[in-house]
Amino acid sequence: MANHKLAVGYRFILFCTAFVFGLGAIECRSENLTLAVSTLTYGHSPLWVAQRKGFYGQEGLEVEIPALESGSRAMQALLAGSAQLAATTPEDLIRATEAGTPTVILAGVLNGLTHSLMANSRIKRVSDLKGGKVAASSVTGSVTYALKLMLAKNNLHYPKDYLIIQSGGSGVRFAALKGGGIDAALVAEPLALVAEEAGLSNVGFVGDYLPHMQVTVIGVRSDWAKANRGLVVRYLKGLVRTFRWLYANKEEGIEATSAIAKVKRNSARADIKSIPKDGSGRSMAARRWRGSRSFWIPCTQIKFSPRRSVRTNM
Repeated sequence: MANHKLAVGYRFILFCTAFVFGLGAIECRSENLTLAVSTLTYGHSPLWVAQRKGFYGQEGLEVEIPALESGSRAMQALLAGSAQLAATTPEDLIRATEAGTPTVILAGVLNGLTHSLMANSRIKRVSDLKGGKVAASSVTGSVTYALKLMLAKNNLHYPKDYLIIQSGGSGVRFAALKGGGIDAALVAEPLALVAEEAGLSNVGFVGDYLPHMQVTVIGVRSDWAKANRGLVVRYLKGLVRTFRWLYANKEEGIEATSAIAKVKRNSARADIKSIPKDGSGRSMAARRWRGSRSFWIPCTQIKFSPRRSVRTNM
């Protein structure tokens, strides 16, 4: 019952397009916001598109987007108040709420995994990683859980058959892999393509093993969202415009996202499918949440209890 009611420490605040654009006029004086992001990957590129195409500006917003090299740093910035928003994983926000700082998920950003398991050139298939060291951003995160699922499907089980080396974002892991200190690493687009071009082995796409997963969301502290509801709506309107523009102008959108992420257009053409079509978060609310919550419980290592749940309304 607790799972059915999503008693995970806070209530998802999902703004559908009709709600966001149906609100009355809001005073739009110029405001500065900071959106903390772990790394510049293809999945995050729409956030910079919104900035460069002026969709935030249309709402009177100046949005700074620092790439902080890891999701934990992005969360630290959010919780410390140096960033008002963070592009992060759902489980990071769940953990923060369970630890006593209520947070709210505003919208989905990346609706599918873009990570490949890249390995040094001597490794040709997943089974070759037995006894090896694999770098990931954390031991318990949802993407790492997807990695464990992938390896388990290939008869490799953690920690008996391999070690997970906790590292930073895709860029840090890629550097460690090139340096030879690890045998394999989860690497997101566009760095996975760069890794292949550098002669590293792509032993598998993690998304093939878990096709429906809400990887990245926009999160805020609940107290800030309550006190700044108008800013929340303005930000979401800019985000929705961005996703709508990307799909209404697909070729131009592919050009914009590939230029920002420095990825080839062919890859961008495939990866754009993981970006929400309207930014409303509906896909997260329905199928992708149902497909993800079964492994969020073990990967967050949270004991879900109605007594501990925190309901947040705005």
